[in-house]
Amino acid sequence: MFFSRKKKQGEHKTEKKEIDINALVNDVINHLELEKQGIIDKALSVDIFFNSDWDTYLLSWNVTPRNINEREDDLKTGIPVSKGALPVEVREVFIRLKEKYDKICKELRGNYAKALQEEDEIEEKLWEFEHRKLSDFVETETKKYIKKIKKPVDNSLDNLLQNAEQNKNKWSSNLQDAKSYMIRCKSCGAARLLTDQYDNCKFCGSELFEKIEQYKSMFGFFKKKDKTEKPPLSNGSSFNDDDDGDINDEEQEKTQKGKVVPSAKAQELITKWEDLLKRIQQKALDILKEAEEKSQPLINETLYDTQAIHQLWSAIKKKAVDNLGEKVDEGWEKFSDLTSEADLTTNDLDLGEVGMLRDETNHWLAVEYERYYVRVVAKAAKKIWENALQDN
Repeated sequence: MFFSRKKKQGEHKTEKKEIDINALVNDVINHLELEKQGIIDKALSVDIFFNSDWDTYLLSWNVTPRNINEREDDLKTGIPVSKGALPVEVREVFIRLKEKYDKICKELRGNYAKALQEEDEIEEKLWEFEHRKLSDFVETETKKYIKKIKKPVDNSLDNLLQNAEQNKNKWSSNLQDAKSYMIRCKSCGAARLLTDQYDNCKFCGSELFEKIEQYKSMFGFFKKKDKTEKPPLSNGSSFNDDDDGDINDEEQEKTQKGKVVPSAKAQELITKWEDLLKRIQQKALDILKEAEEKSQPLINETLYDTQAIHQLWSAIKKKAVDNLGEKVDEGWEKFSDLTSEADLTTNDLDLGEVGMLRDETNHWLAVEYERYYVRVVAKAAKKIWENALQDN
């Protein structure tokens, strides 16, 4: 179907089947990376004003090229870039690539169902590829591509504060004729005004709003957290730790039943992965604490609008949630690659369980940001209330 491997002379029939299915799965995984890199290299080589060679390449992927007016318009609405093809077009190629490998995986499962059933390790490898790599492939790779082409900007906290200062009390001082409502694309940061379309970002093609299922999984229907609850991995232990840092006997007994005890090599990689997550969490806390402290002068000078504060904290979210979330995802990809290189199996570690730390850390980043943001906005609202009382 995809790749084949010749049988060595004297090789046992069942052994051949095991080697073949493993080779097929590895070939699928490796060839996705090769094709992805080919797309990126081609897109990066495109002149910023585009050319017919890129149009031909898009058509080869069954993607309709935009005309020059559409491309110029989309570039104007997006973030500043220094090179490369338009992200929304590159994203469409990534979609076609994902569809191709979704089909390949489906054929693999159909043609080699029995072999996969007999080989838990290979089945798990294919499952991880389908449900972790491919499921987030388009969004993840589009974000990475945008990082490669965007112009470098000074996103230091002092510079963000300076930019926010320019919009301080504009509405209160009647310096702005009308209020401008906008949102920013969660993937590329391009702004969308009230008069713009609100389905997909014109610049990168990502959905501007979360699906209700995504929203629920991020902010809803989680257990209510205790005020003393620690951040994930802050003390080097699991997410199910008690407040005193120890796991109670009943919980420990439950988790040990049927649980894979990591091998020495697996534990070494898990420790590095957990250390990375702890450093990312600490970095987020440092950013948020400093931002809250430096927001105080803006709060003190607030009259009747919080535009400057909202502008500042939108940029803080990019630093503390989006950028650090990308670090988490990159770390997980590196961890997965290292486990493959080390030939670790399901007897060495439960990759799905370890992977949950990625999702929980990203959730923690989002919730921790909201906690600081709400606190700052509440202080600003209190200041506006005090101003109103004084004026009356």
